[in-house]
Amino acid sequence: NCYSNKVHTFSSVPSAPPPPDLMNSAKYRQILQNNTLSVYDNVSYDETDLNNVLNRKDKNLTPTTNEVIASSAILSGTETNEPNRNSCYERLHEVETPISQRKLSSGDPERFVPVKRSPLTRMKSDPLDVEKRAKFSKPSISSDVNFRPTSMMNLSVTSRGSRKLSTGEVPENAPPLSTHRTGLLRRRMSIHRMLSWSKSPIKKPMVLTRDKRLRKEAVEVFKLILQYMGDKSTRKTPESLSVEITTKGWSMPLLRDEIYIQLCKQTTGNNKVASLTRGWELITSCLSIFPPSSKFHAYLEGYIYRHLDPEENHTTVRLDLYAKHCYKQLERICQTGAKRGLKGPTIDEIKSAIKRVFNPSMFGNTLDDIMEMQAEHFPENRLPWILTTLTEAILLHNGLQTEGIFRVPGDIDEVNSLKIHVDNWKVPMHMNEPHVAASLLKLWFRDSYEPLIPQRFYDQCIHNCDNTEVCLNIVNSLPALNKLVFSYLIRLLQAFMIPTNVQYSKMDENNLAMVWAPNCLRCPSNDPREIFDCTRKEMAFLRTVMKALDTSFLEGVV
Repeated sequence: NCYSNKVHTFSSVPSAPPPPDLMNSAKYRQILQNNTLSVYDNVSYDETDLNNVLNRKDKNLTPTTNEVIASSAILSGTETNEPNRNSCYERLHEVETPISQRKLSSGDPERFVPVKRSPLTRMKSDPLDVEKRAKFSKPSISSDVNFRPTSMMNLSVTSRGSRKLSTGEVPENAPPLSTHRTGLLRRRMSIHRMLSWSKSPIKKPMVLTRDKRLRKEAVEVFKLILQYMGDKSTRKTPESLSVEITTKGWSMPLLRDEIYIQLCKQTTGNNKVASLTRGWELITSCLSIFPPSSKFHAYLEGYIYRHLDPEENHTTVRLDLYAKHCYKQLERICQTGAKRGLKGPTIDEIKSAIKRVFNPSMFGNTLDDIMEMQAEHFPENRLPWILTTLTEAILLHNGLQTEGIFRVPGDIDEVNSLKIHVDNWKVPMHMNEPHVAASLLKLWFRDSYEPLIPQRFYDQCIHNCDNTEVCLNIVNSLPALNKLVFSYLIRLLQAFMIPTNVQYSKMDENNLAMVWAPNCLRCPSNDPREIFDCTRKEMAFLRTVMKALDTSFLEGVV
């Protein structure tokens, strides 16, 4: 029994690793002589010095009888605090302890005060343990130049202001994960293995929760994911499974992180082409319906970011295209929030979301991208097809004299349906009111990847909102396509400003400016007070332009 008070023989005490060469500095040797350290002292090793310790063979370091007795007392916990410390364990700590890590006493600047160590950690002098602690004790160098978001799956990524994480290490502010065990001995599963692809169903949720209903739903949704990805046989169609999975996340906000972390798990280390493709399709579908929580956002962003590099592609799966689309969609869905309306996700919405990966949508893209896509369908058009189509739909349904036009929202489910219809380059045919087309038109401007009036013009617009001449000069200074689209919008709003139309619609220049200013200008600040102050100036700018801009040059332009 190594914890008894008896003195052990030499064969029962493990031999300590020899110390490295002492530094040639006389001052350093003098400090070591005057300030001997005990085994209580905290030790941080460097890999180079550790190799010297392990490789050196010095016969003079063989423990003496006194050292054997001292070591036995250490193991039994009965050592005393006598000043004479000559065991090879102590010499190892004495030599290897960096000077920078020793605490100075307040009285003597040359006097070092050892830091006490818990008795439970006194036996951690094994070379392998020392080597592990040496690695983790190295200071990390974080850089802001090549910043990448922290990823739960790529834990070696260095985040801004934090140290570089090692493989299998979970960041401090990570979502609380459940402890999974495996095997007959119920050994604890490593983070890397727990977050890697598996064909077996899970028995408990990935995210720690005490809610029995959530625990049950988490296990069930993982089975649905296995079935959708083809890793488990089922009679259900992939379309119905995707709708069922996205509906669960849409209707149960507390289940959303669980779904996303399960999808990250099943697309990590997955060598099956069909299964991997289905997994990324499901990530795309979920990101079009509901966002992750603020806690999981950074890790999902980092996981997607890691796959943006084409070199990370699977042999036949273009993961970079999926990642590029998901990266934009994650940013967009976190700003707009989950899908609105009373109806849950539909098969058409899921198909449309997957299709946008290789056929980008007209919503959420730049004007240049939209015109590039439009060149295949309407190469002669100078204006975006969606802009002219929705404008004609509003006018066709007597939108000029409809009360509350642009202010009263259309039915959200009909707006979503029309969005899918128009995104497939189909002219809207079945509409009963102009509010649906008007709401979708505002959504198109609002969801644009860049504001209609570029950000570099924002300060000029705010500071000169009442100056007619300066406002018109700003409009003329816009990029050609932005100027054309903005002038077309102003021409439409000028039609609503006609007194005979205002009499019915109740939408005068002030109401129109209030509704449309946020869709044309975007305040770069996140401060609510500053946003409120800028809103009035944005309205004043748009009102000034509506009164003074000559849009007659757009006659006949399509």
